[in-house]
Amino acid sequence: MAAKCERQYNDTTMDYRFADDEREQIDIPKVKLTMSVQSYMYEPVSQSQRIAGAESPVGFKISHEITDICHKEDLPCTRRNIRVVLPSDSKGVFSESYFIAAIDFGTSYSGYAFAVIPPNTDIKNVKIYSNQAWNSGNNEAVSLKTPTSLLLNKDKEIISFGYEAENDYSDAMCDGVQDDYYYFHRFKMELYNSKDITSTMTIKDAGGKYMYAVEVFAFSIKALKDHLEEHLKRNKVQTNADKTKWILTVPAIWTDAAKQFMRKSGEMAGIPHNKLFIALEPEVASVYCQCFPPLGGLDIGSTGSKYLIADLGGGTVDITAHETLIDGSLKELTKAYGKNCGGNMIENHFIEAIFGSEFLEVYKKQYPDSYVYLLRCFESKKRTIQSNKSGFVNVTVQYTTLDKVCETKFGTGLREHISLKFGHDKVKVYKDKIRIDLMYAKSLFTGICKDISLLVQDVLQRVNTFNLKHIVLVGGFAKCWLIHEYLQTSFPKLDVIVPEDSDLAVLKGSVLFGYKPDIISYRIIRYAYVILATPPFIENVHDVKRKIYFDGSARCNNVFVPFMESSTLVSRNTEVKRRYNTSERFQTGHWIQIFYTEKENTQYTDDISCRKLGELIVNIPTPSLEKRSVDVVFHFGDTELTVTACDTEAKTKCSVFFNII
Repeated sequence: MAAKCERQYNDTTMDYRFADDEREQIDIPKVKLTMSVQSYMYEPVSQSQRIAGAESPVGFKISHEITDICHKEDLPCTRRNIRVVLPSDSKGVFSESYFIAAIDFGTSYSGYAFAVIPPNTDIKNVKIYSNQAWNSGNNEAVSLKTPTSLLLNKDKEIISFGYEAENDYSDAMCDGVQDDYYYFHRFKMELYNSKDITSTMTIKDAGGKYMYAVEVFAFSIKALKDHLEEHLKRNKVQTNADKTKWILTVPAIWTDAAKQFMRKSGEMAGIPHNKLFIALEPEVASVYCQCFPPLGGLDIGSTGSKYLIADLGGGTVDITAHETLIDGSLKELTKAYGKNCGGNMIENHFIEAIFGSEFLEVYKKQYPDSYVYLLRCFESKKRTIQSNKSGFVNVTVQYTTLDKVCETKFGTGLREHISLKFGHDKVKVYKDKIRIDLMYAKSLFTGICKDISLLVQDVLQRVNTFNLKHIVLVGGFAKCWLIHEYLQTSFPKLDVIVPEDSDLAVLKGSVLFGYKPDIISYRIIRYAYVILATPPFIENVHDVKRKIYFDGSARCNNVFVPFMESSTLVSRNTEVKRRYNTSERFQTGHWIQIFYTEKENTQYTDDISCRKLGELIVNIPTPSLEKRSVDVVFHFGDTELTVTACDTEAKTKCSVFFNII
C-alpha cells in the first residue's frame, strides 16, 4: 500500500508548478528527496479525481519546487485537499529526518517541544513545535506549560498529570476519597535539597504517603512522553526511531548524581539509554538566544560577544556566562552558579508573611487543592508588580477554606486575623480577595532580588568582562518586572534583556541542542574529581595521623590527588586516562572509588567538603594467571561524566558499571 504523506502543518508549504505556470500551495514538509512519485491524489471539495497520467509513475524529483507537465482540472479545491502519494517501497518523507523531542521538567511547570528536521537543515531554520493545549479549566493559567503535578491510583498507575491531575485530585478531595490516590506537586526540588541522592530515596505525597522518588519522576516523564506521542499520532507525524533523540533538562548546578537520577527516571519512563540526552537549562537557553536573538541583544551572536545567561526558574536560579566563537559555537566562561531562590520563594514569602509558616503547612495538608490554587493566584500577580506603581495587589482566594483554617489555627476568621495582624494599611480582605499594599508587596521581593544580584556579581567577578554587554534573563520568573528593574539598577553598565518567549527558551533551546550538541564547544568543569589513593608518605607535607604501612613502605591514607581540577576549561570529548594493573592472579576486575568537591586546595578525601561520587566497577575479560592492565578513560566536556575501559593487551573493551546513585 502506498505510503501517504498528508498535510503536516500550515506553515510548511511547497509550490506546485503547472505547465501553464499557475501555482497552488501544497501543505507538505519542505524536504529534499530523490524518488519517483507514484501518483498525485487531487481531492476537490465535492469529489476525488486523479490528475491525468497519475496511474503510471512519473519520474521527476521532489525538492523545494515540484515540477510536472500535466493539466489542471477545473475543480474547486483548497490547499488541504492536495495529497502526494509516494511509492510503496519508499521510506516516507520523514525517513531521513531527525526527530528531536525535548522535555523540560520544571519545578513548577513542565512541557515538551519537538522538531522534525530534514538533513543539512541550518539550525536557525529549525521549526519547533510545542503543545498549545494545556488548559487549567479556569482563568488563572499563567504558562504555556502544565504544572508539575502527578496523580496515581493506589496501585501506582498514572491517572493524570499537570492541570488535569490538580483538578482530578480536587474532585477526589470533594468526594472524600483522596486517600485512595498518590498526589505529588512541585517535587523536583527534592533532588536539589537532598545531600545523598540514591535510587532508593523516597518522597512524601500530599497525603503523607511515601514512594520511591525515582518512580515519581519516571511516571511524570512517562506522562509527558505519552502525551507527546499521542499528539504526534493525532497529527500523523511519522518518525524514524534510528534518528530520534530525547532531551531531558536539568539545572546546570545539579550534581552528577542528580543527573544520573534523571537519566534513570527517563529510562524507566521508556526512553532507550542511547536515545536519551541530558541538557543543562541555562546552556540550552543560551543556544536558543543565539539562534533567535532577543530584541536588545541582536549582537549576542556576533563573534567575540559575551553575555550572562540567567535561568530564573520556579525552584532554582542558574547563571553562567558564554562567549560566541568565530564558528558560531559557544564557549562557557565560568562554571554555573545558583541557589534555591526561584520564583516559588515569592509565593511562599507572601503566604508566610500573611499567615505564618505553621499555617502554611496545615493548609497544605488539609486543603492541598486550595493551597495549589492559592499559589497559582499569587504566582500570576507577582509578575505584574512594578516599582513605579502604587495602590493594591488584589489576590482572589478560596475564602471558605482559608477562613476554616484561620478559625482552627488562630481562633478567629480570615477577616479578623488579617485585621488584627495588619490593621487596615498593609493587608486587608474584601469579599473573596486579599488586598495587599503595593509598597508592602514589593518589600517581600527584596531578599530574592538581593540573592539573584549576588549570584550575578559572583559570575561577573570570575570572567573577563571585556565585550560583555548583556544579562539575558530566561525562565518563567524572568517575566517578573521587579527582578528586571532591580538587576538593571544594580548593573547599570549592562543591558538586562528578557526575550519575548523567555519562559520557553529552555524548552525550545533543548530541541536545538539535541539537533546540534556540538554548538557548545567548551565547558568549565564544575568539580574536582579524584580516585581514592594512598601515595608514599611525605614528611612535613602529609598529616602524620594518616600514615599507614603497605608492603613495608609508609603511605598516606585518603590523599586528594585530582585527575581533573575544578574550573578547568575543556573541549567536547576531552579524555583523561588512568591505567590500573591487577595485583592478583585471575583477578576479575577493579573496584574504584571516586570522590569530588567544589572546594579548591582540598587535601584529603575525608574533608568535610569532599563527597563520594560513586563506585566504578571495571570487569576484566578472560582473567588470567599473568598480570593484566586496563586503561580507564574518563570522558569530560559533555553534560554528563562518562567512563569507558579497555584491556591494554587484548585491545578489547571492558564492561564498566559506574554507579553514582
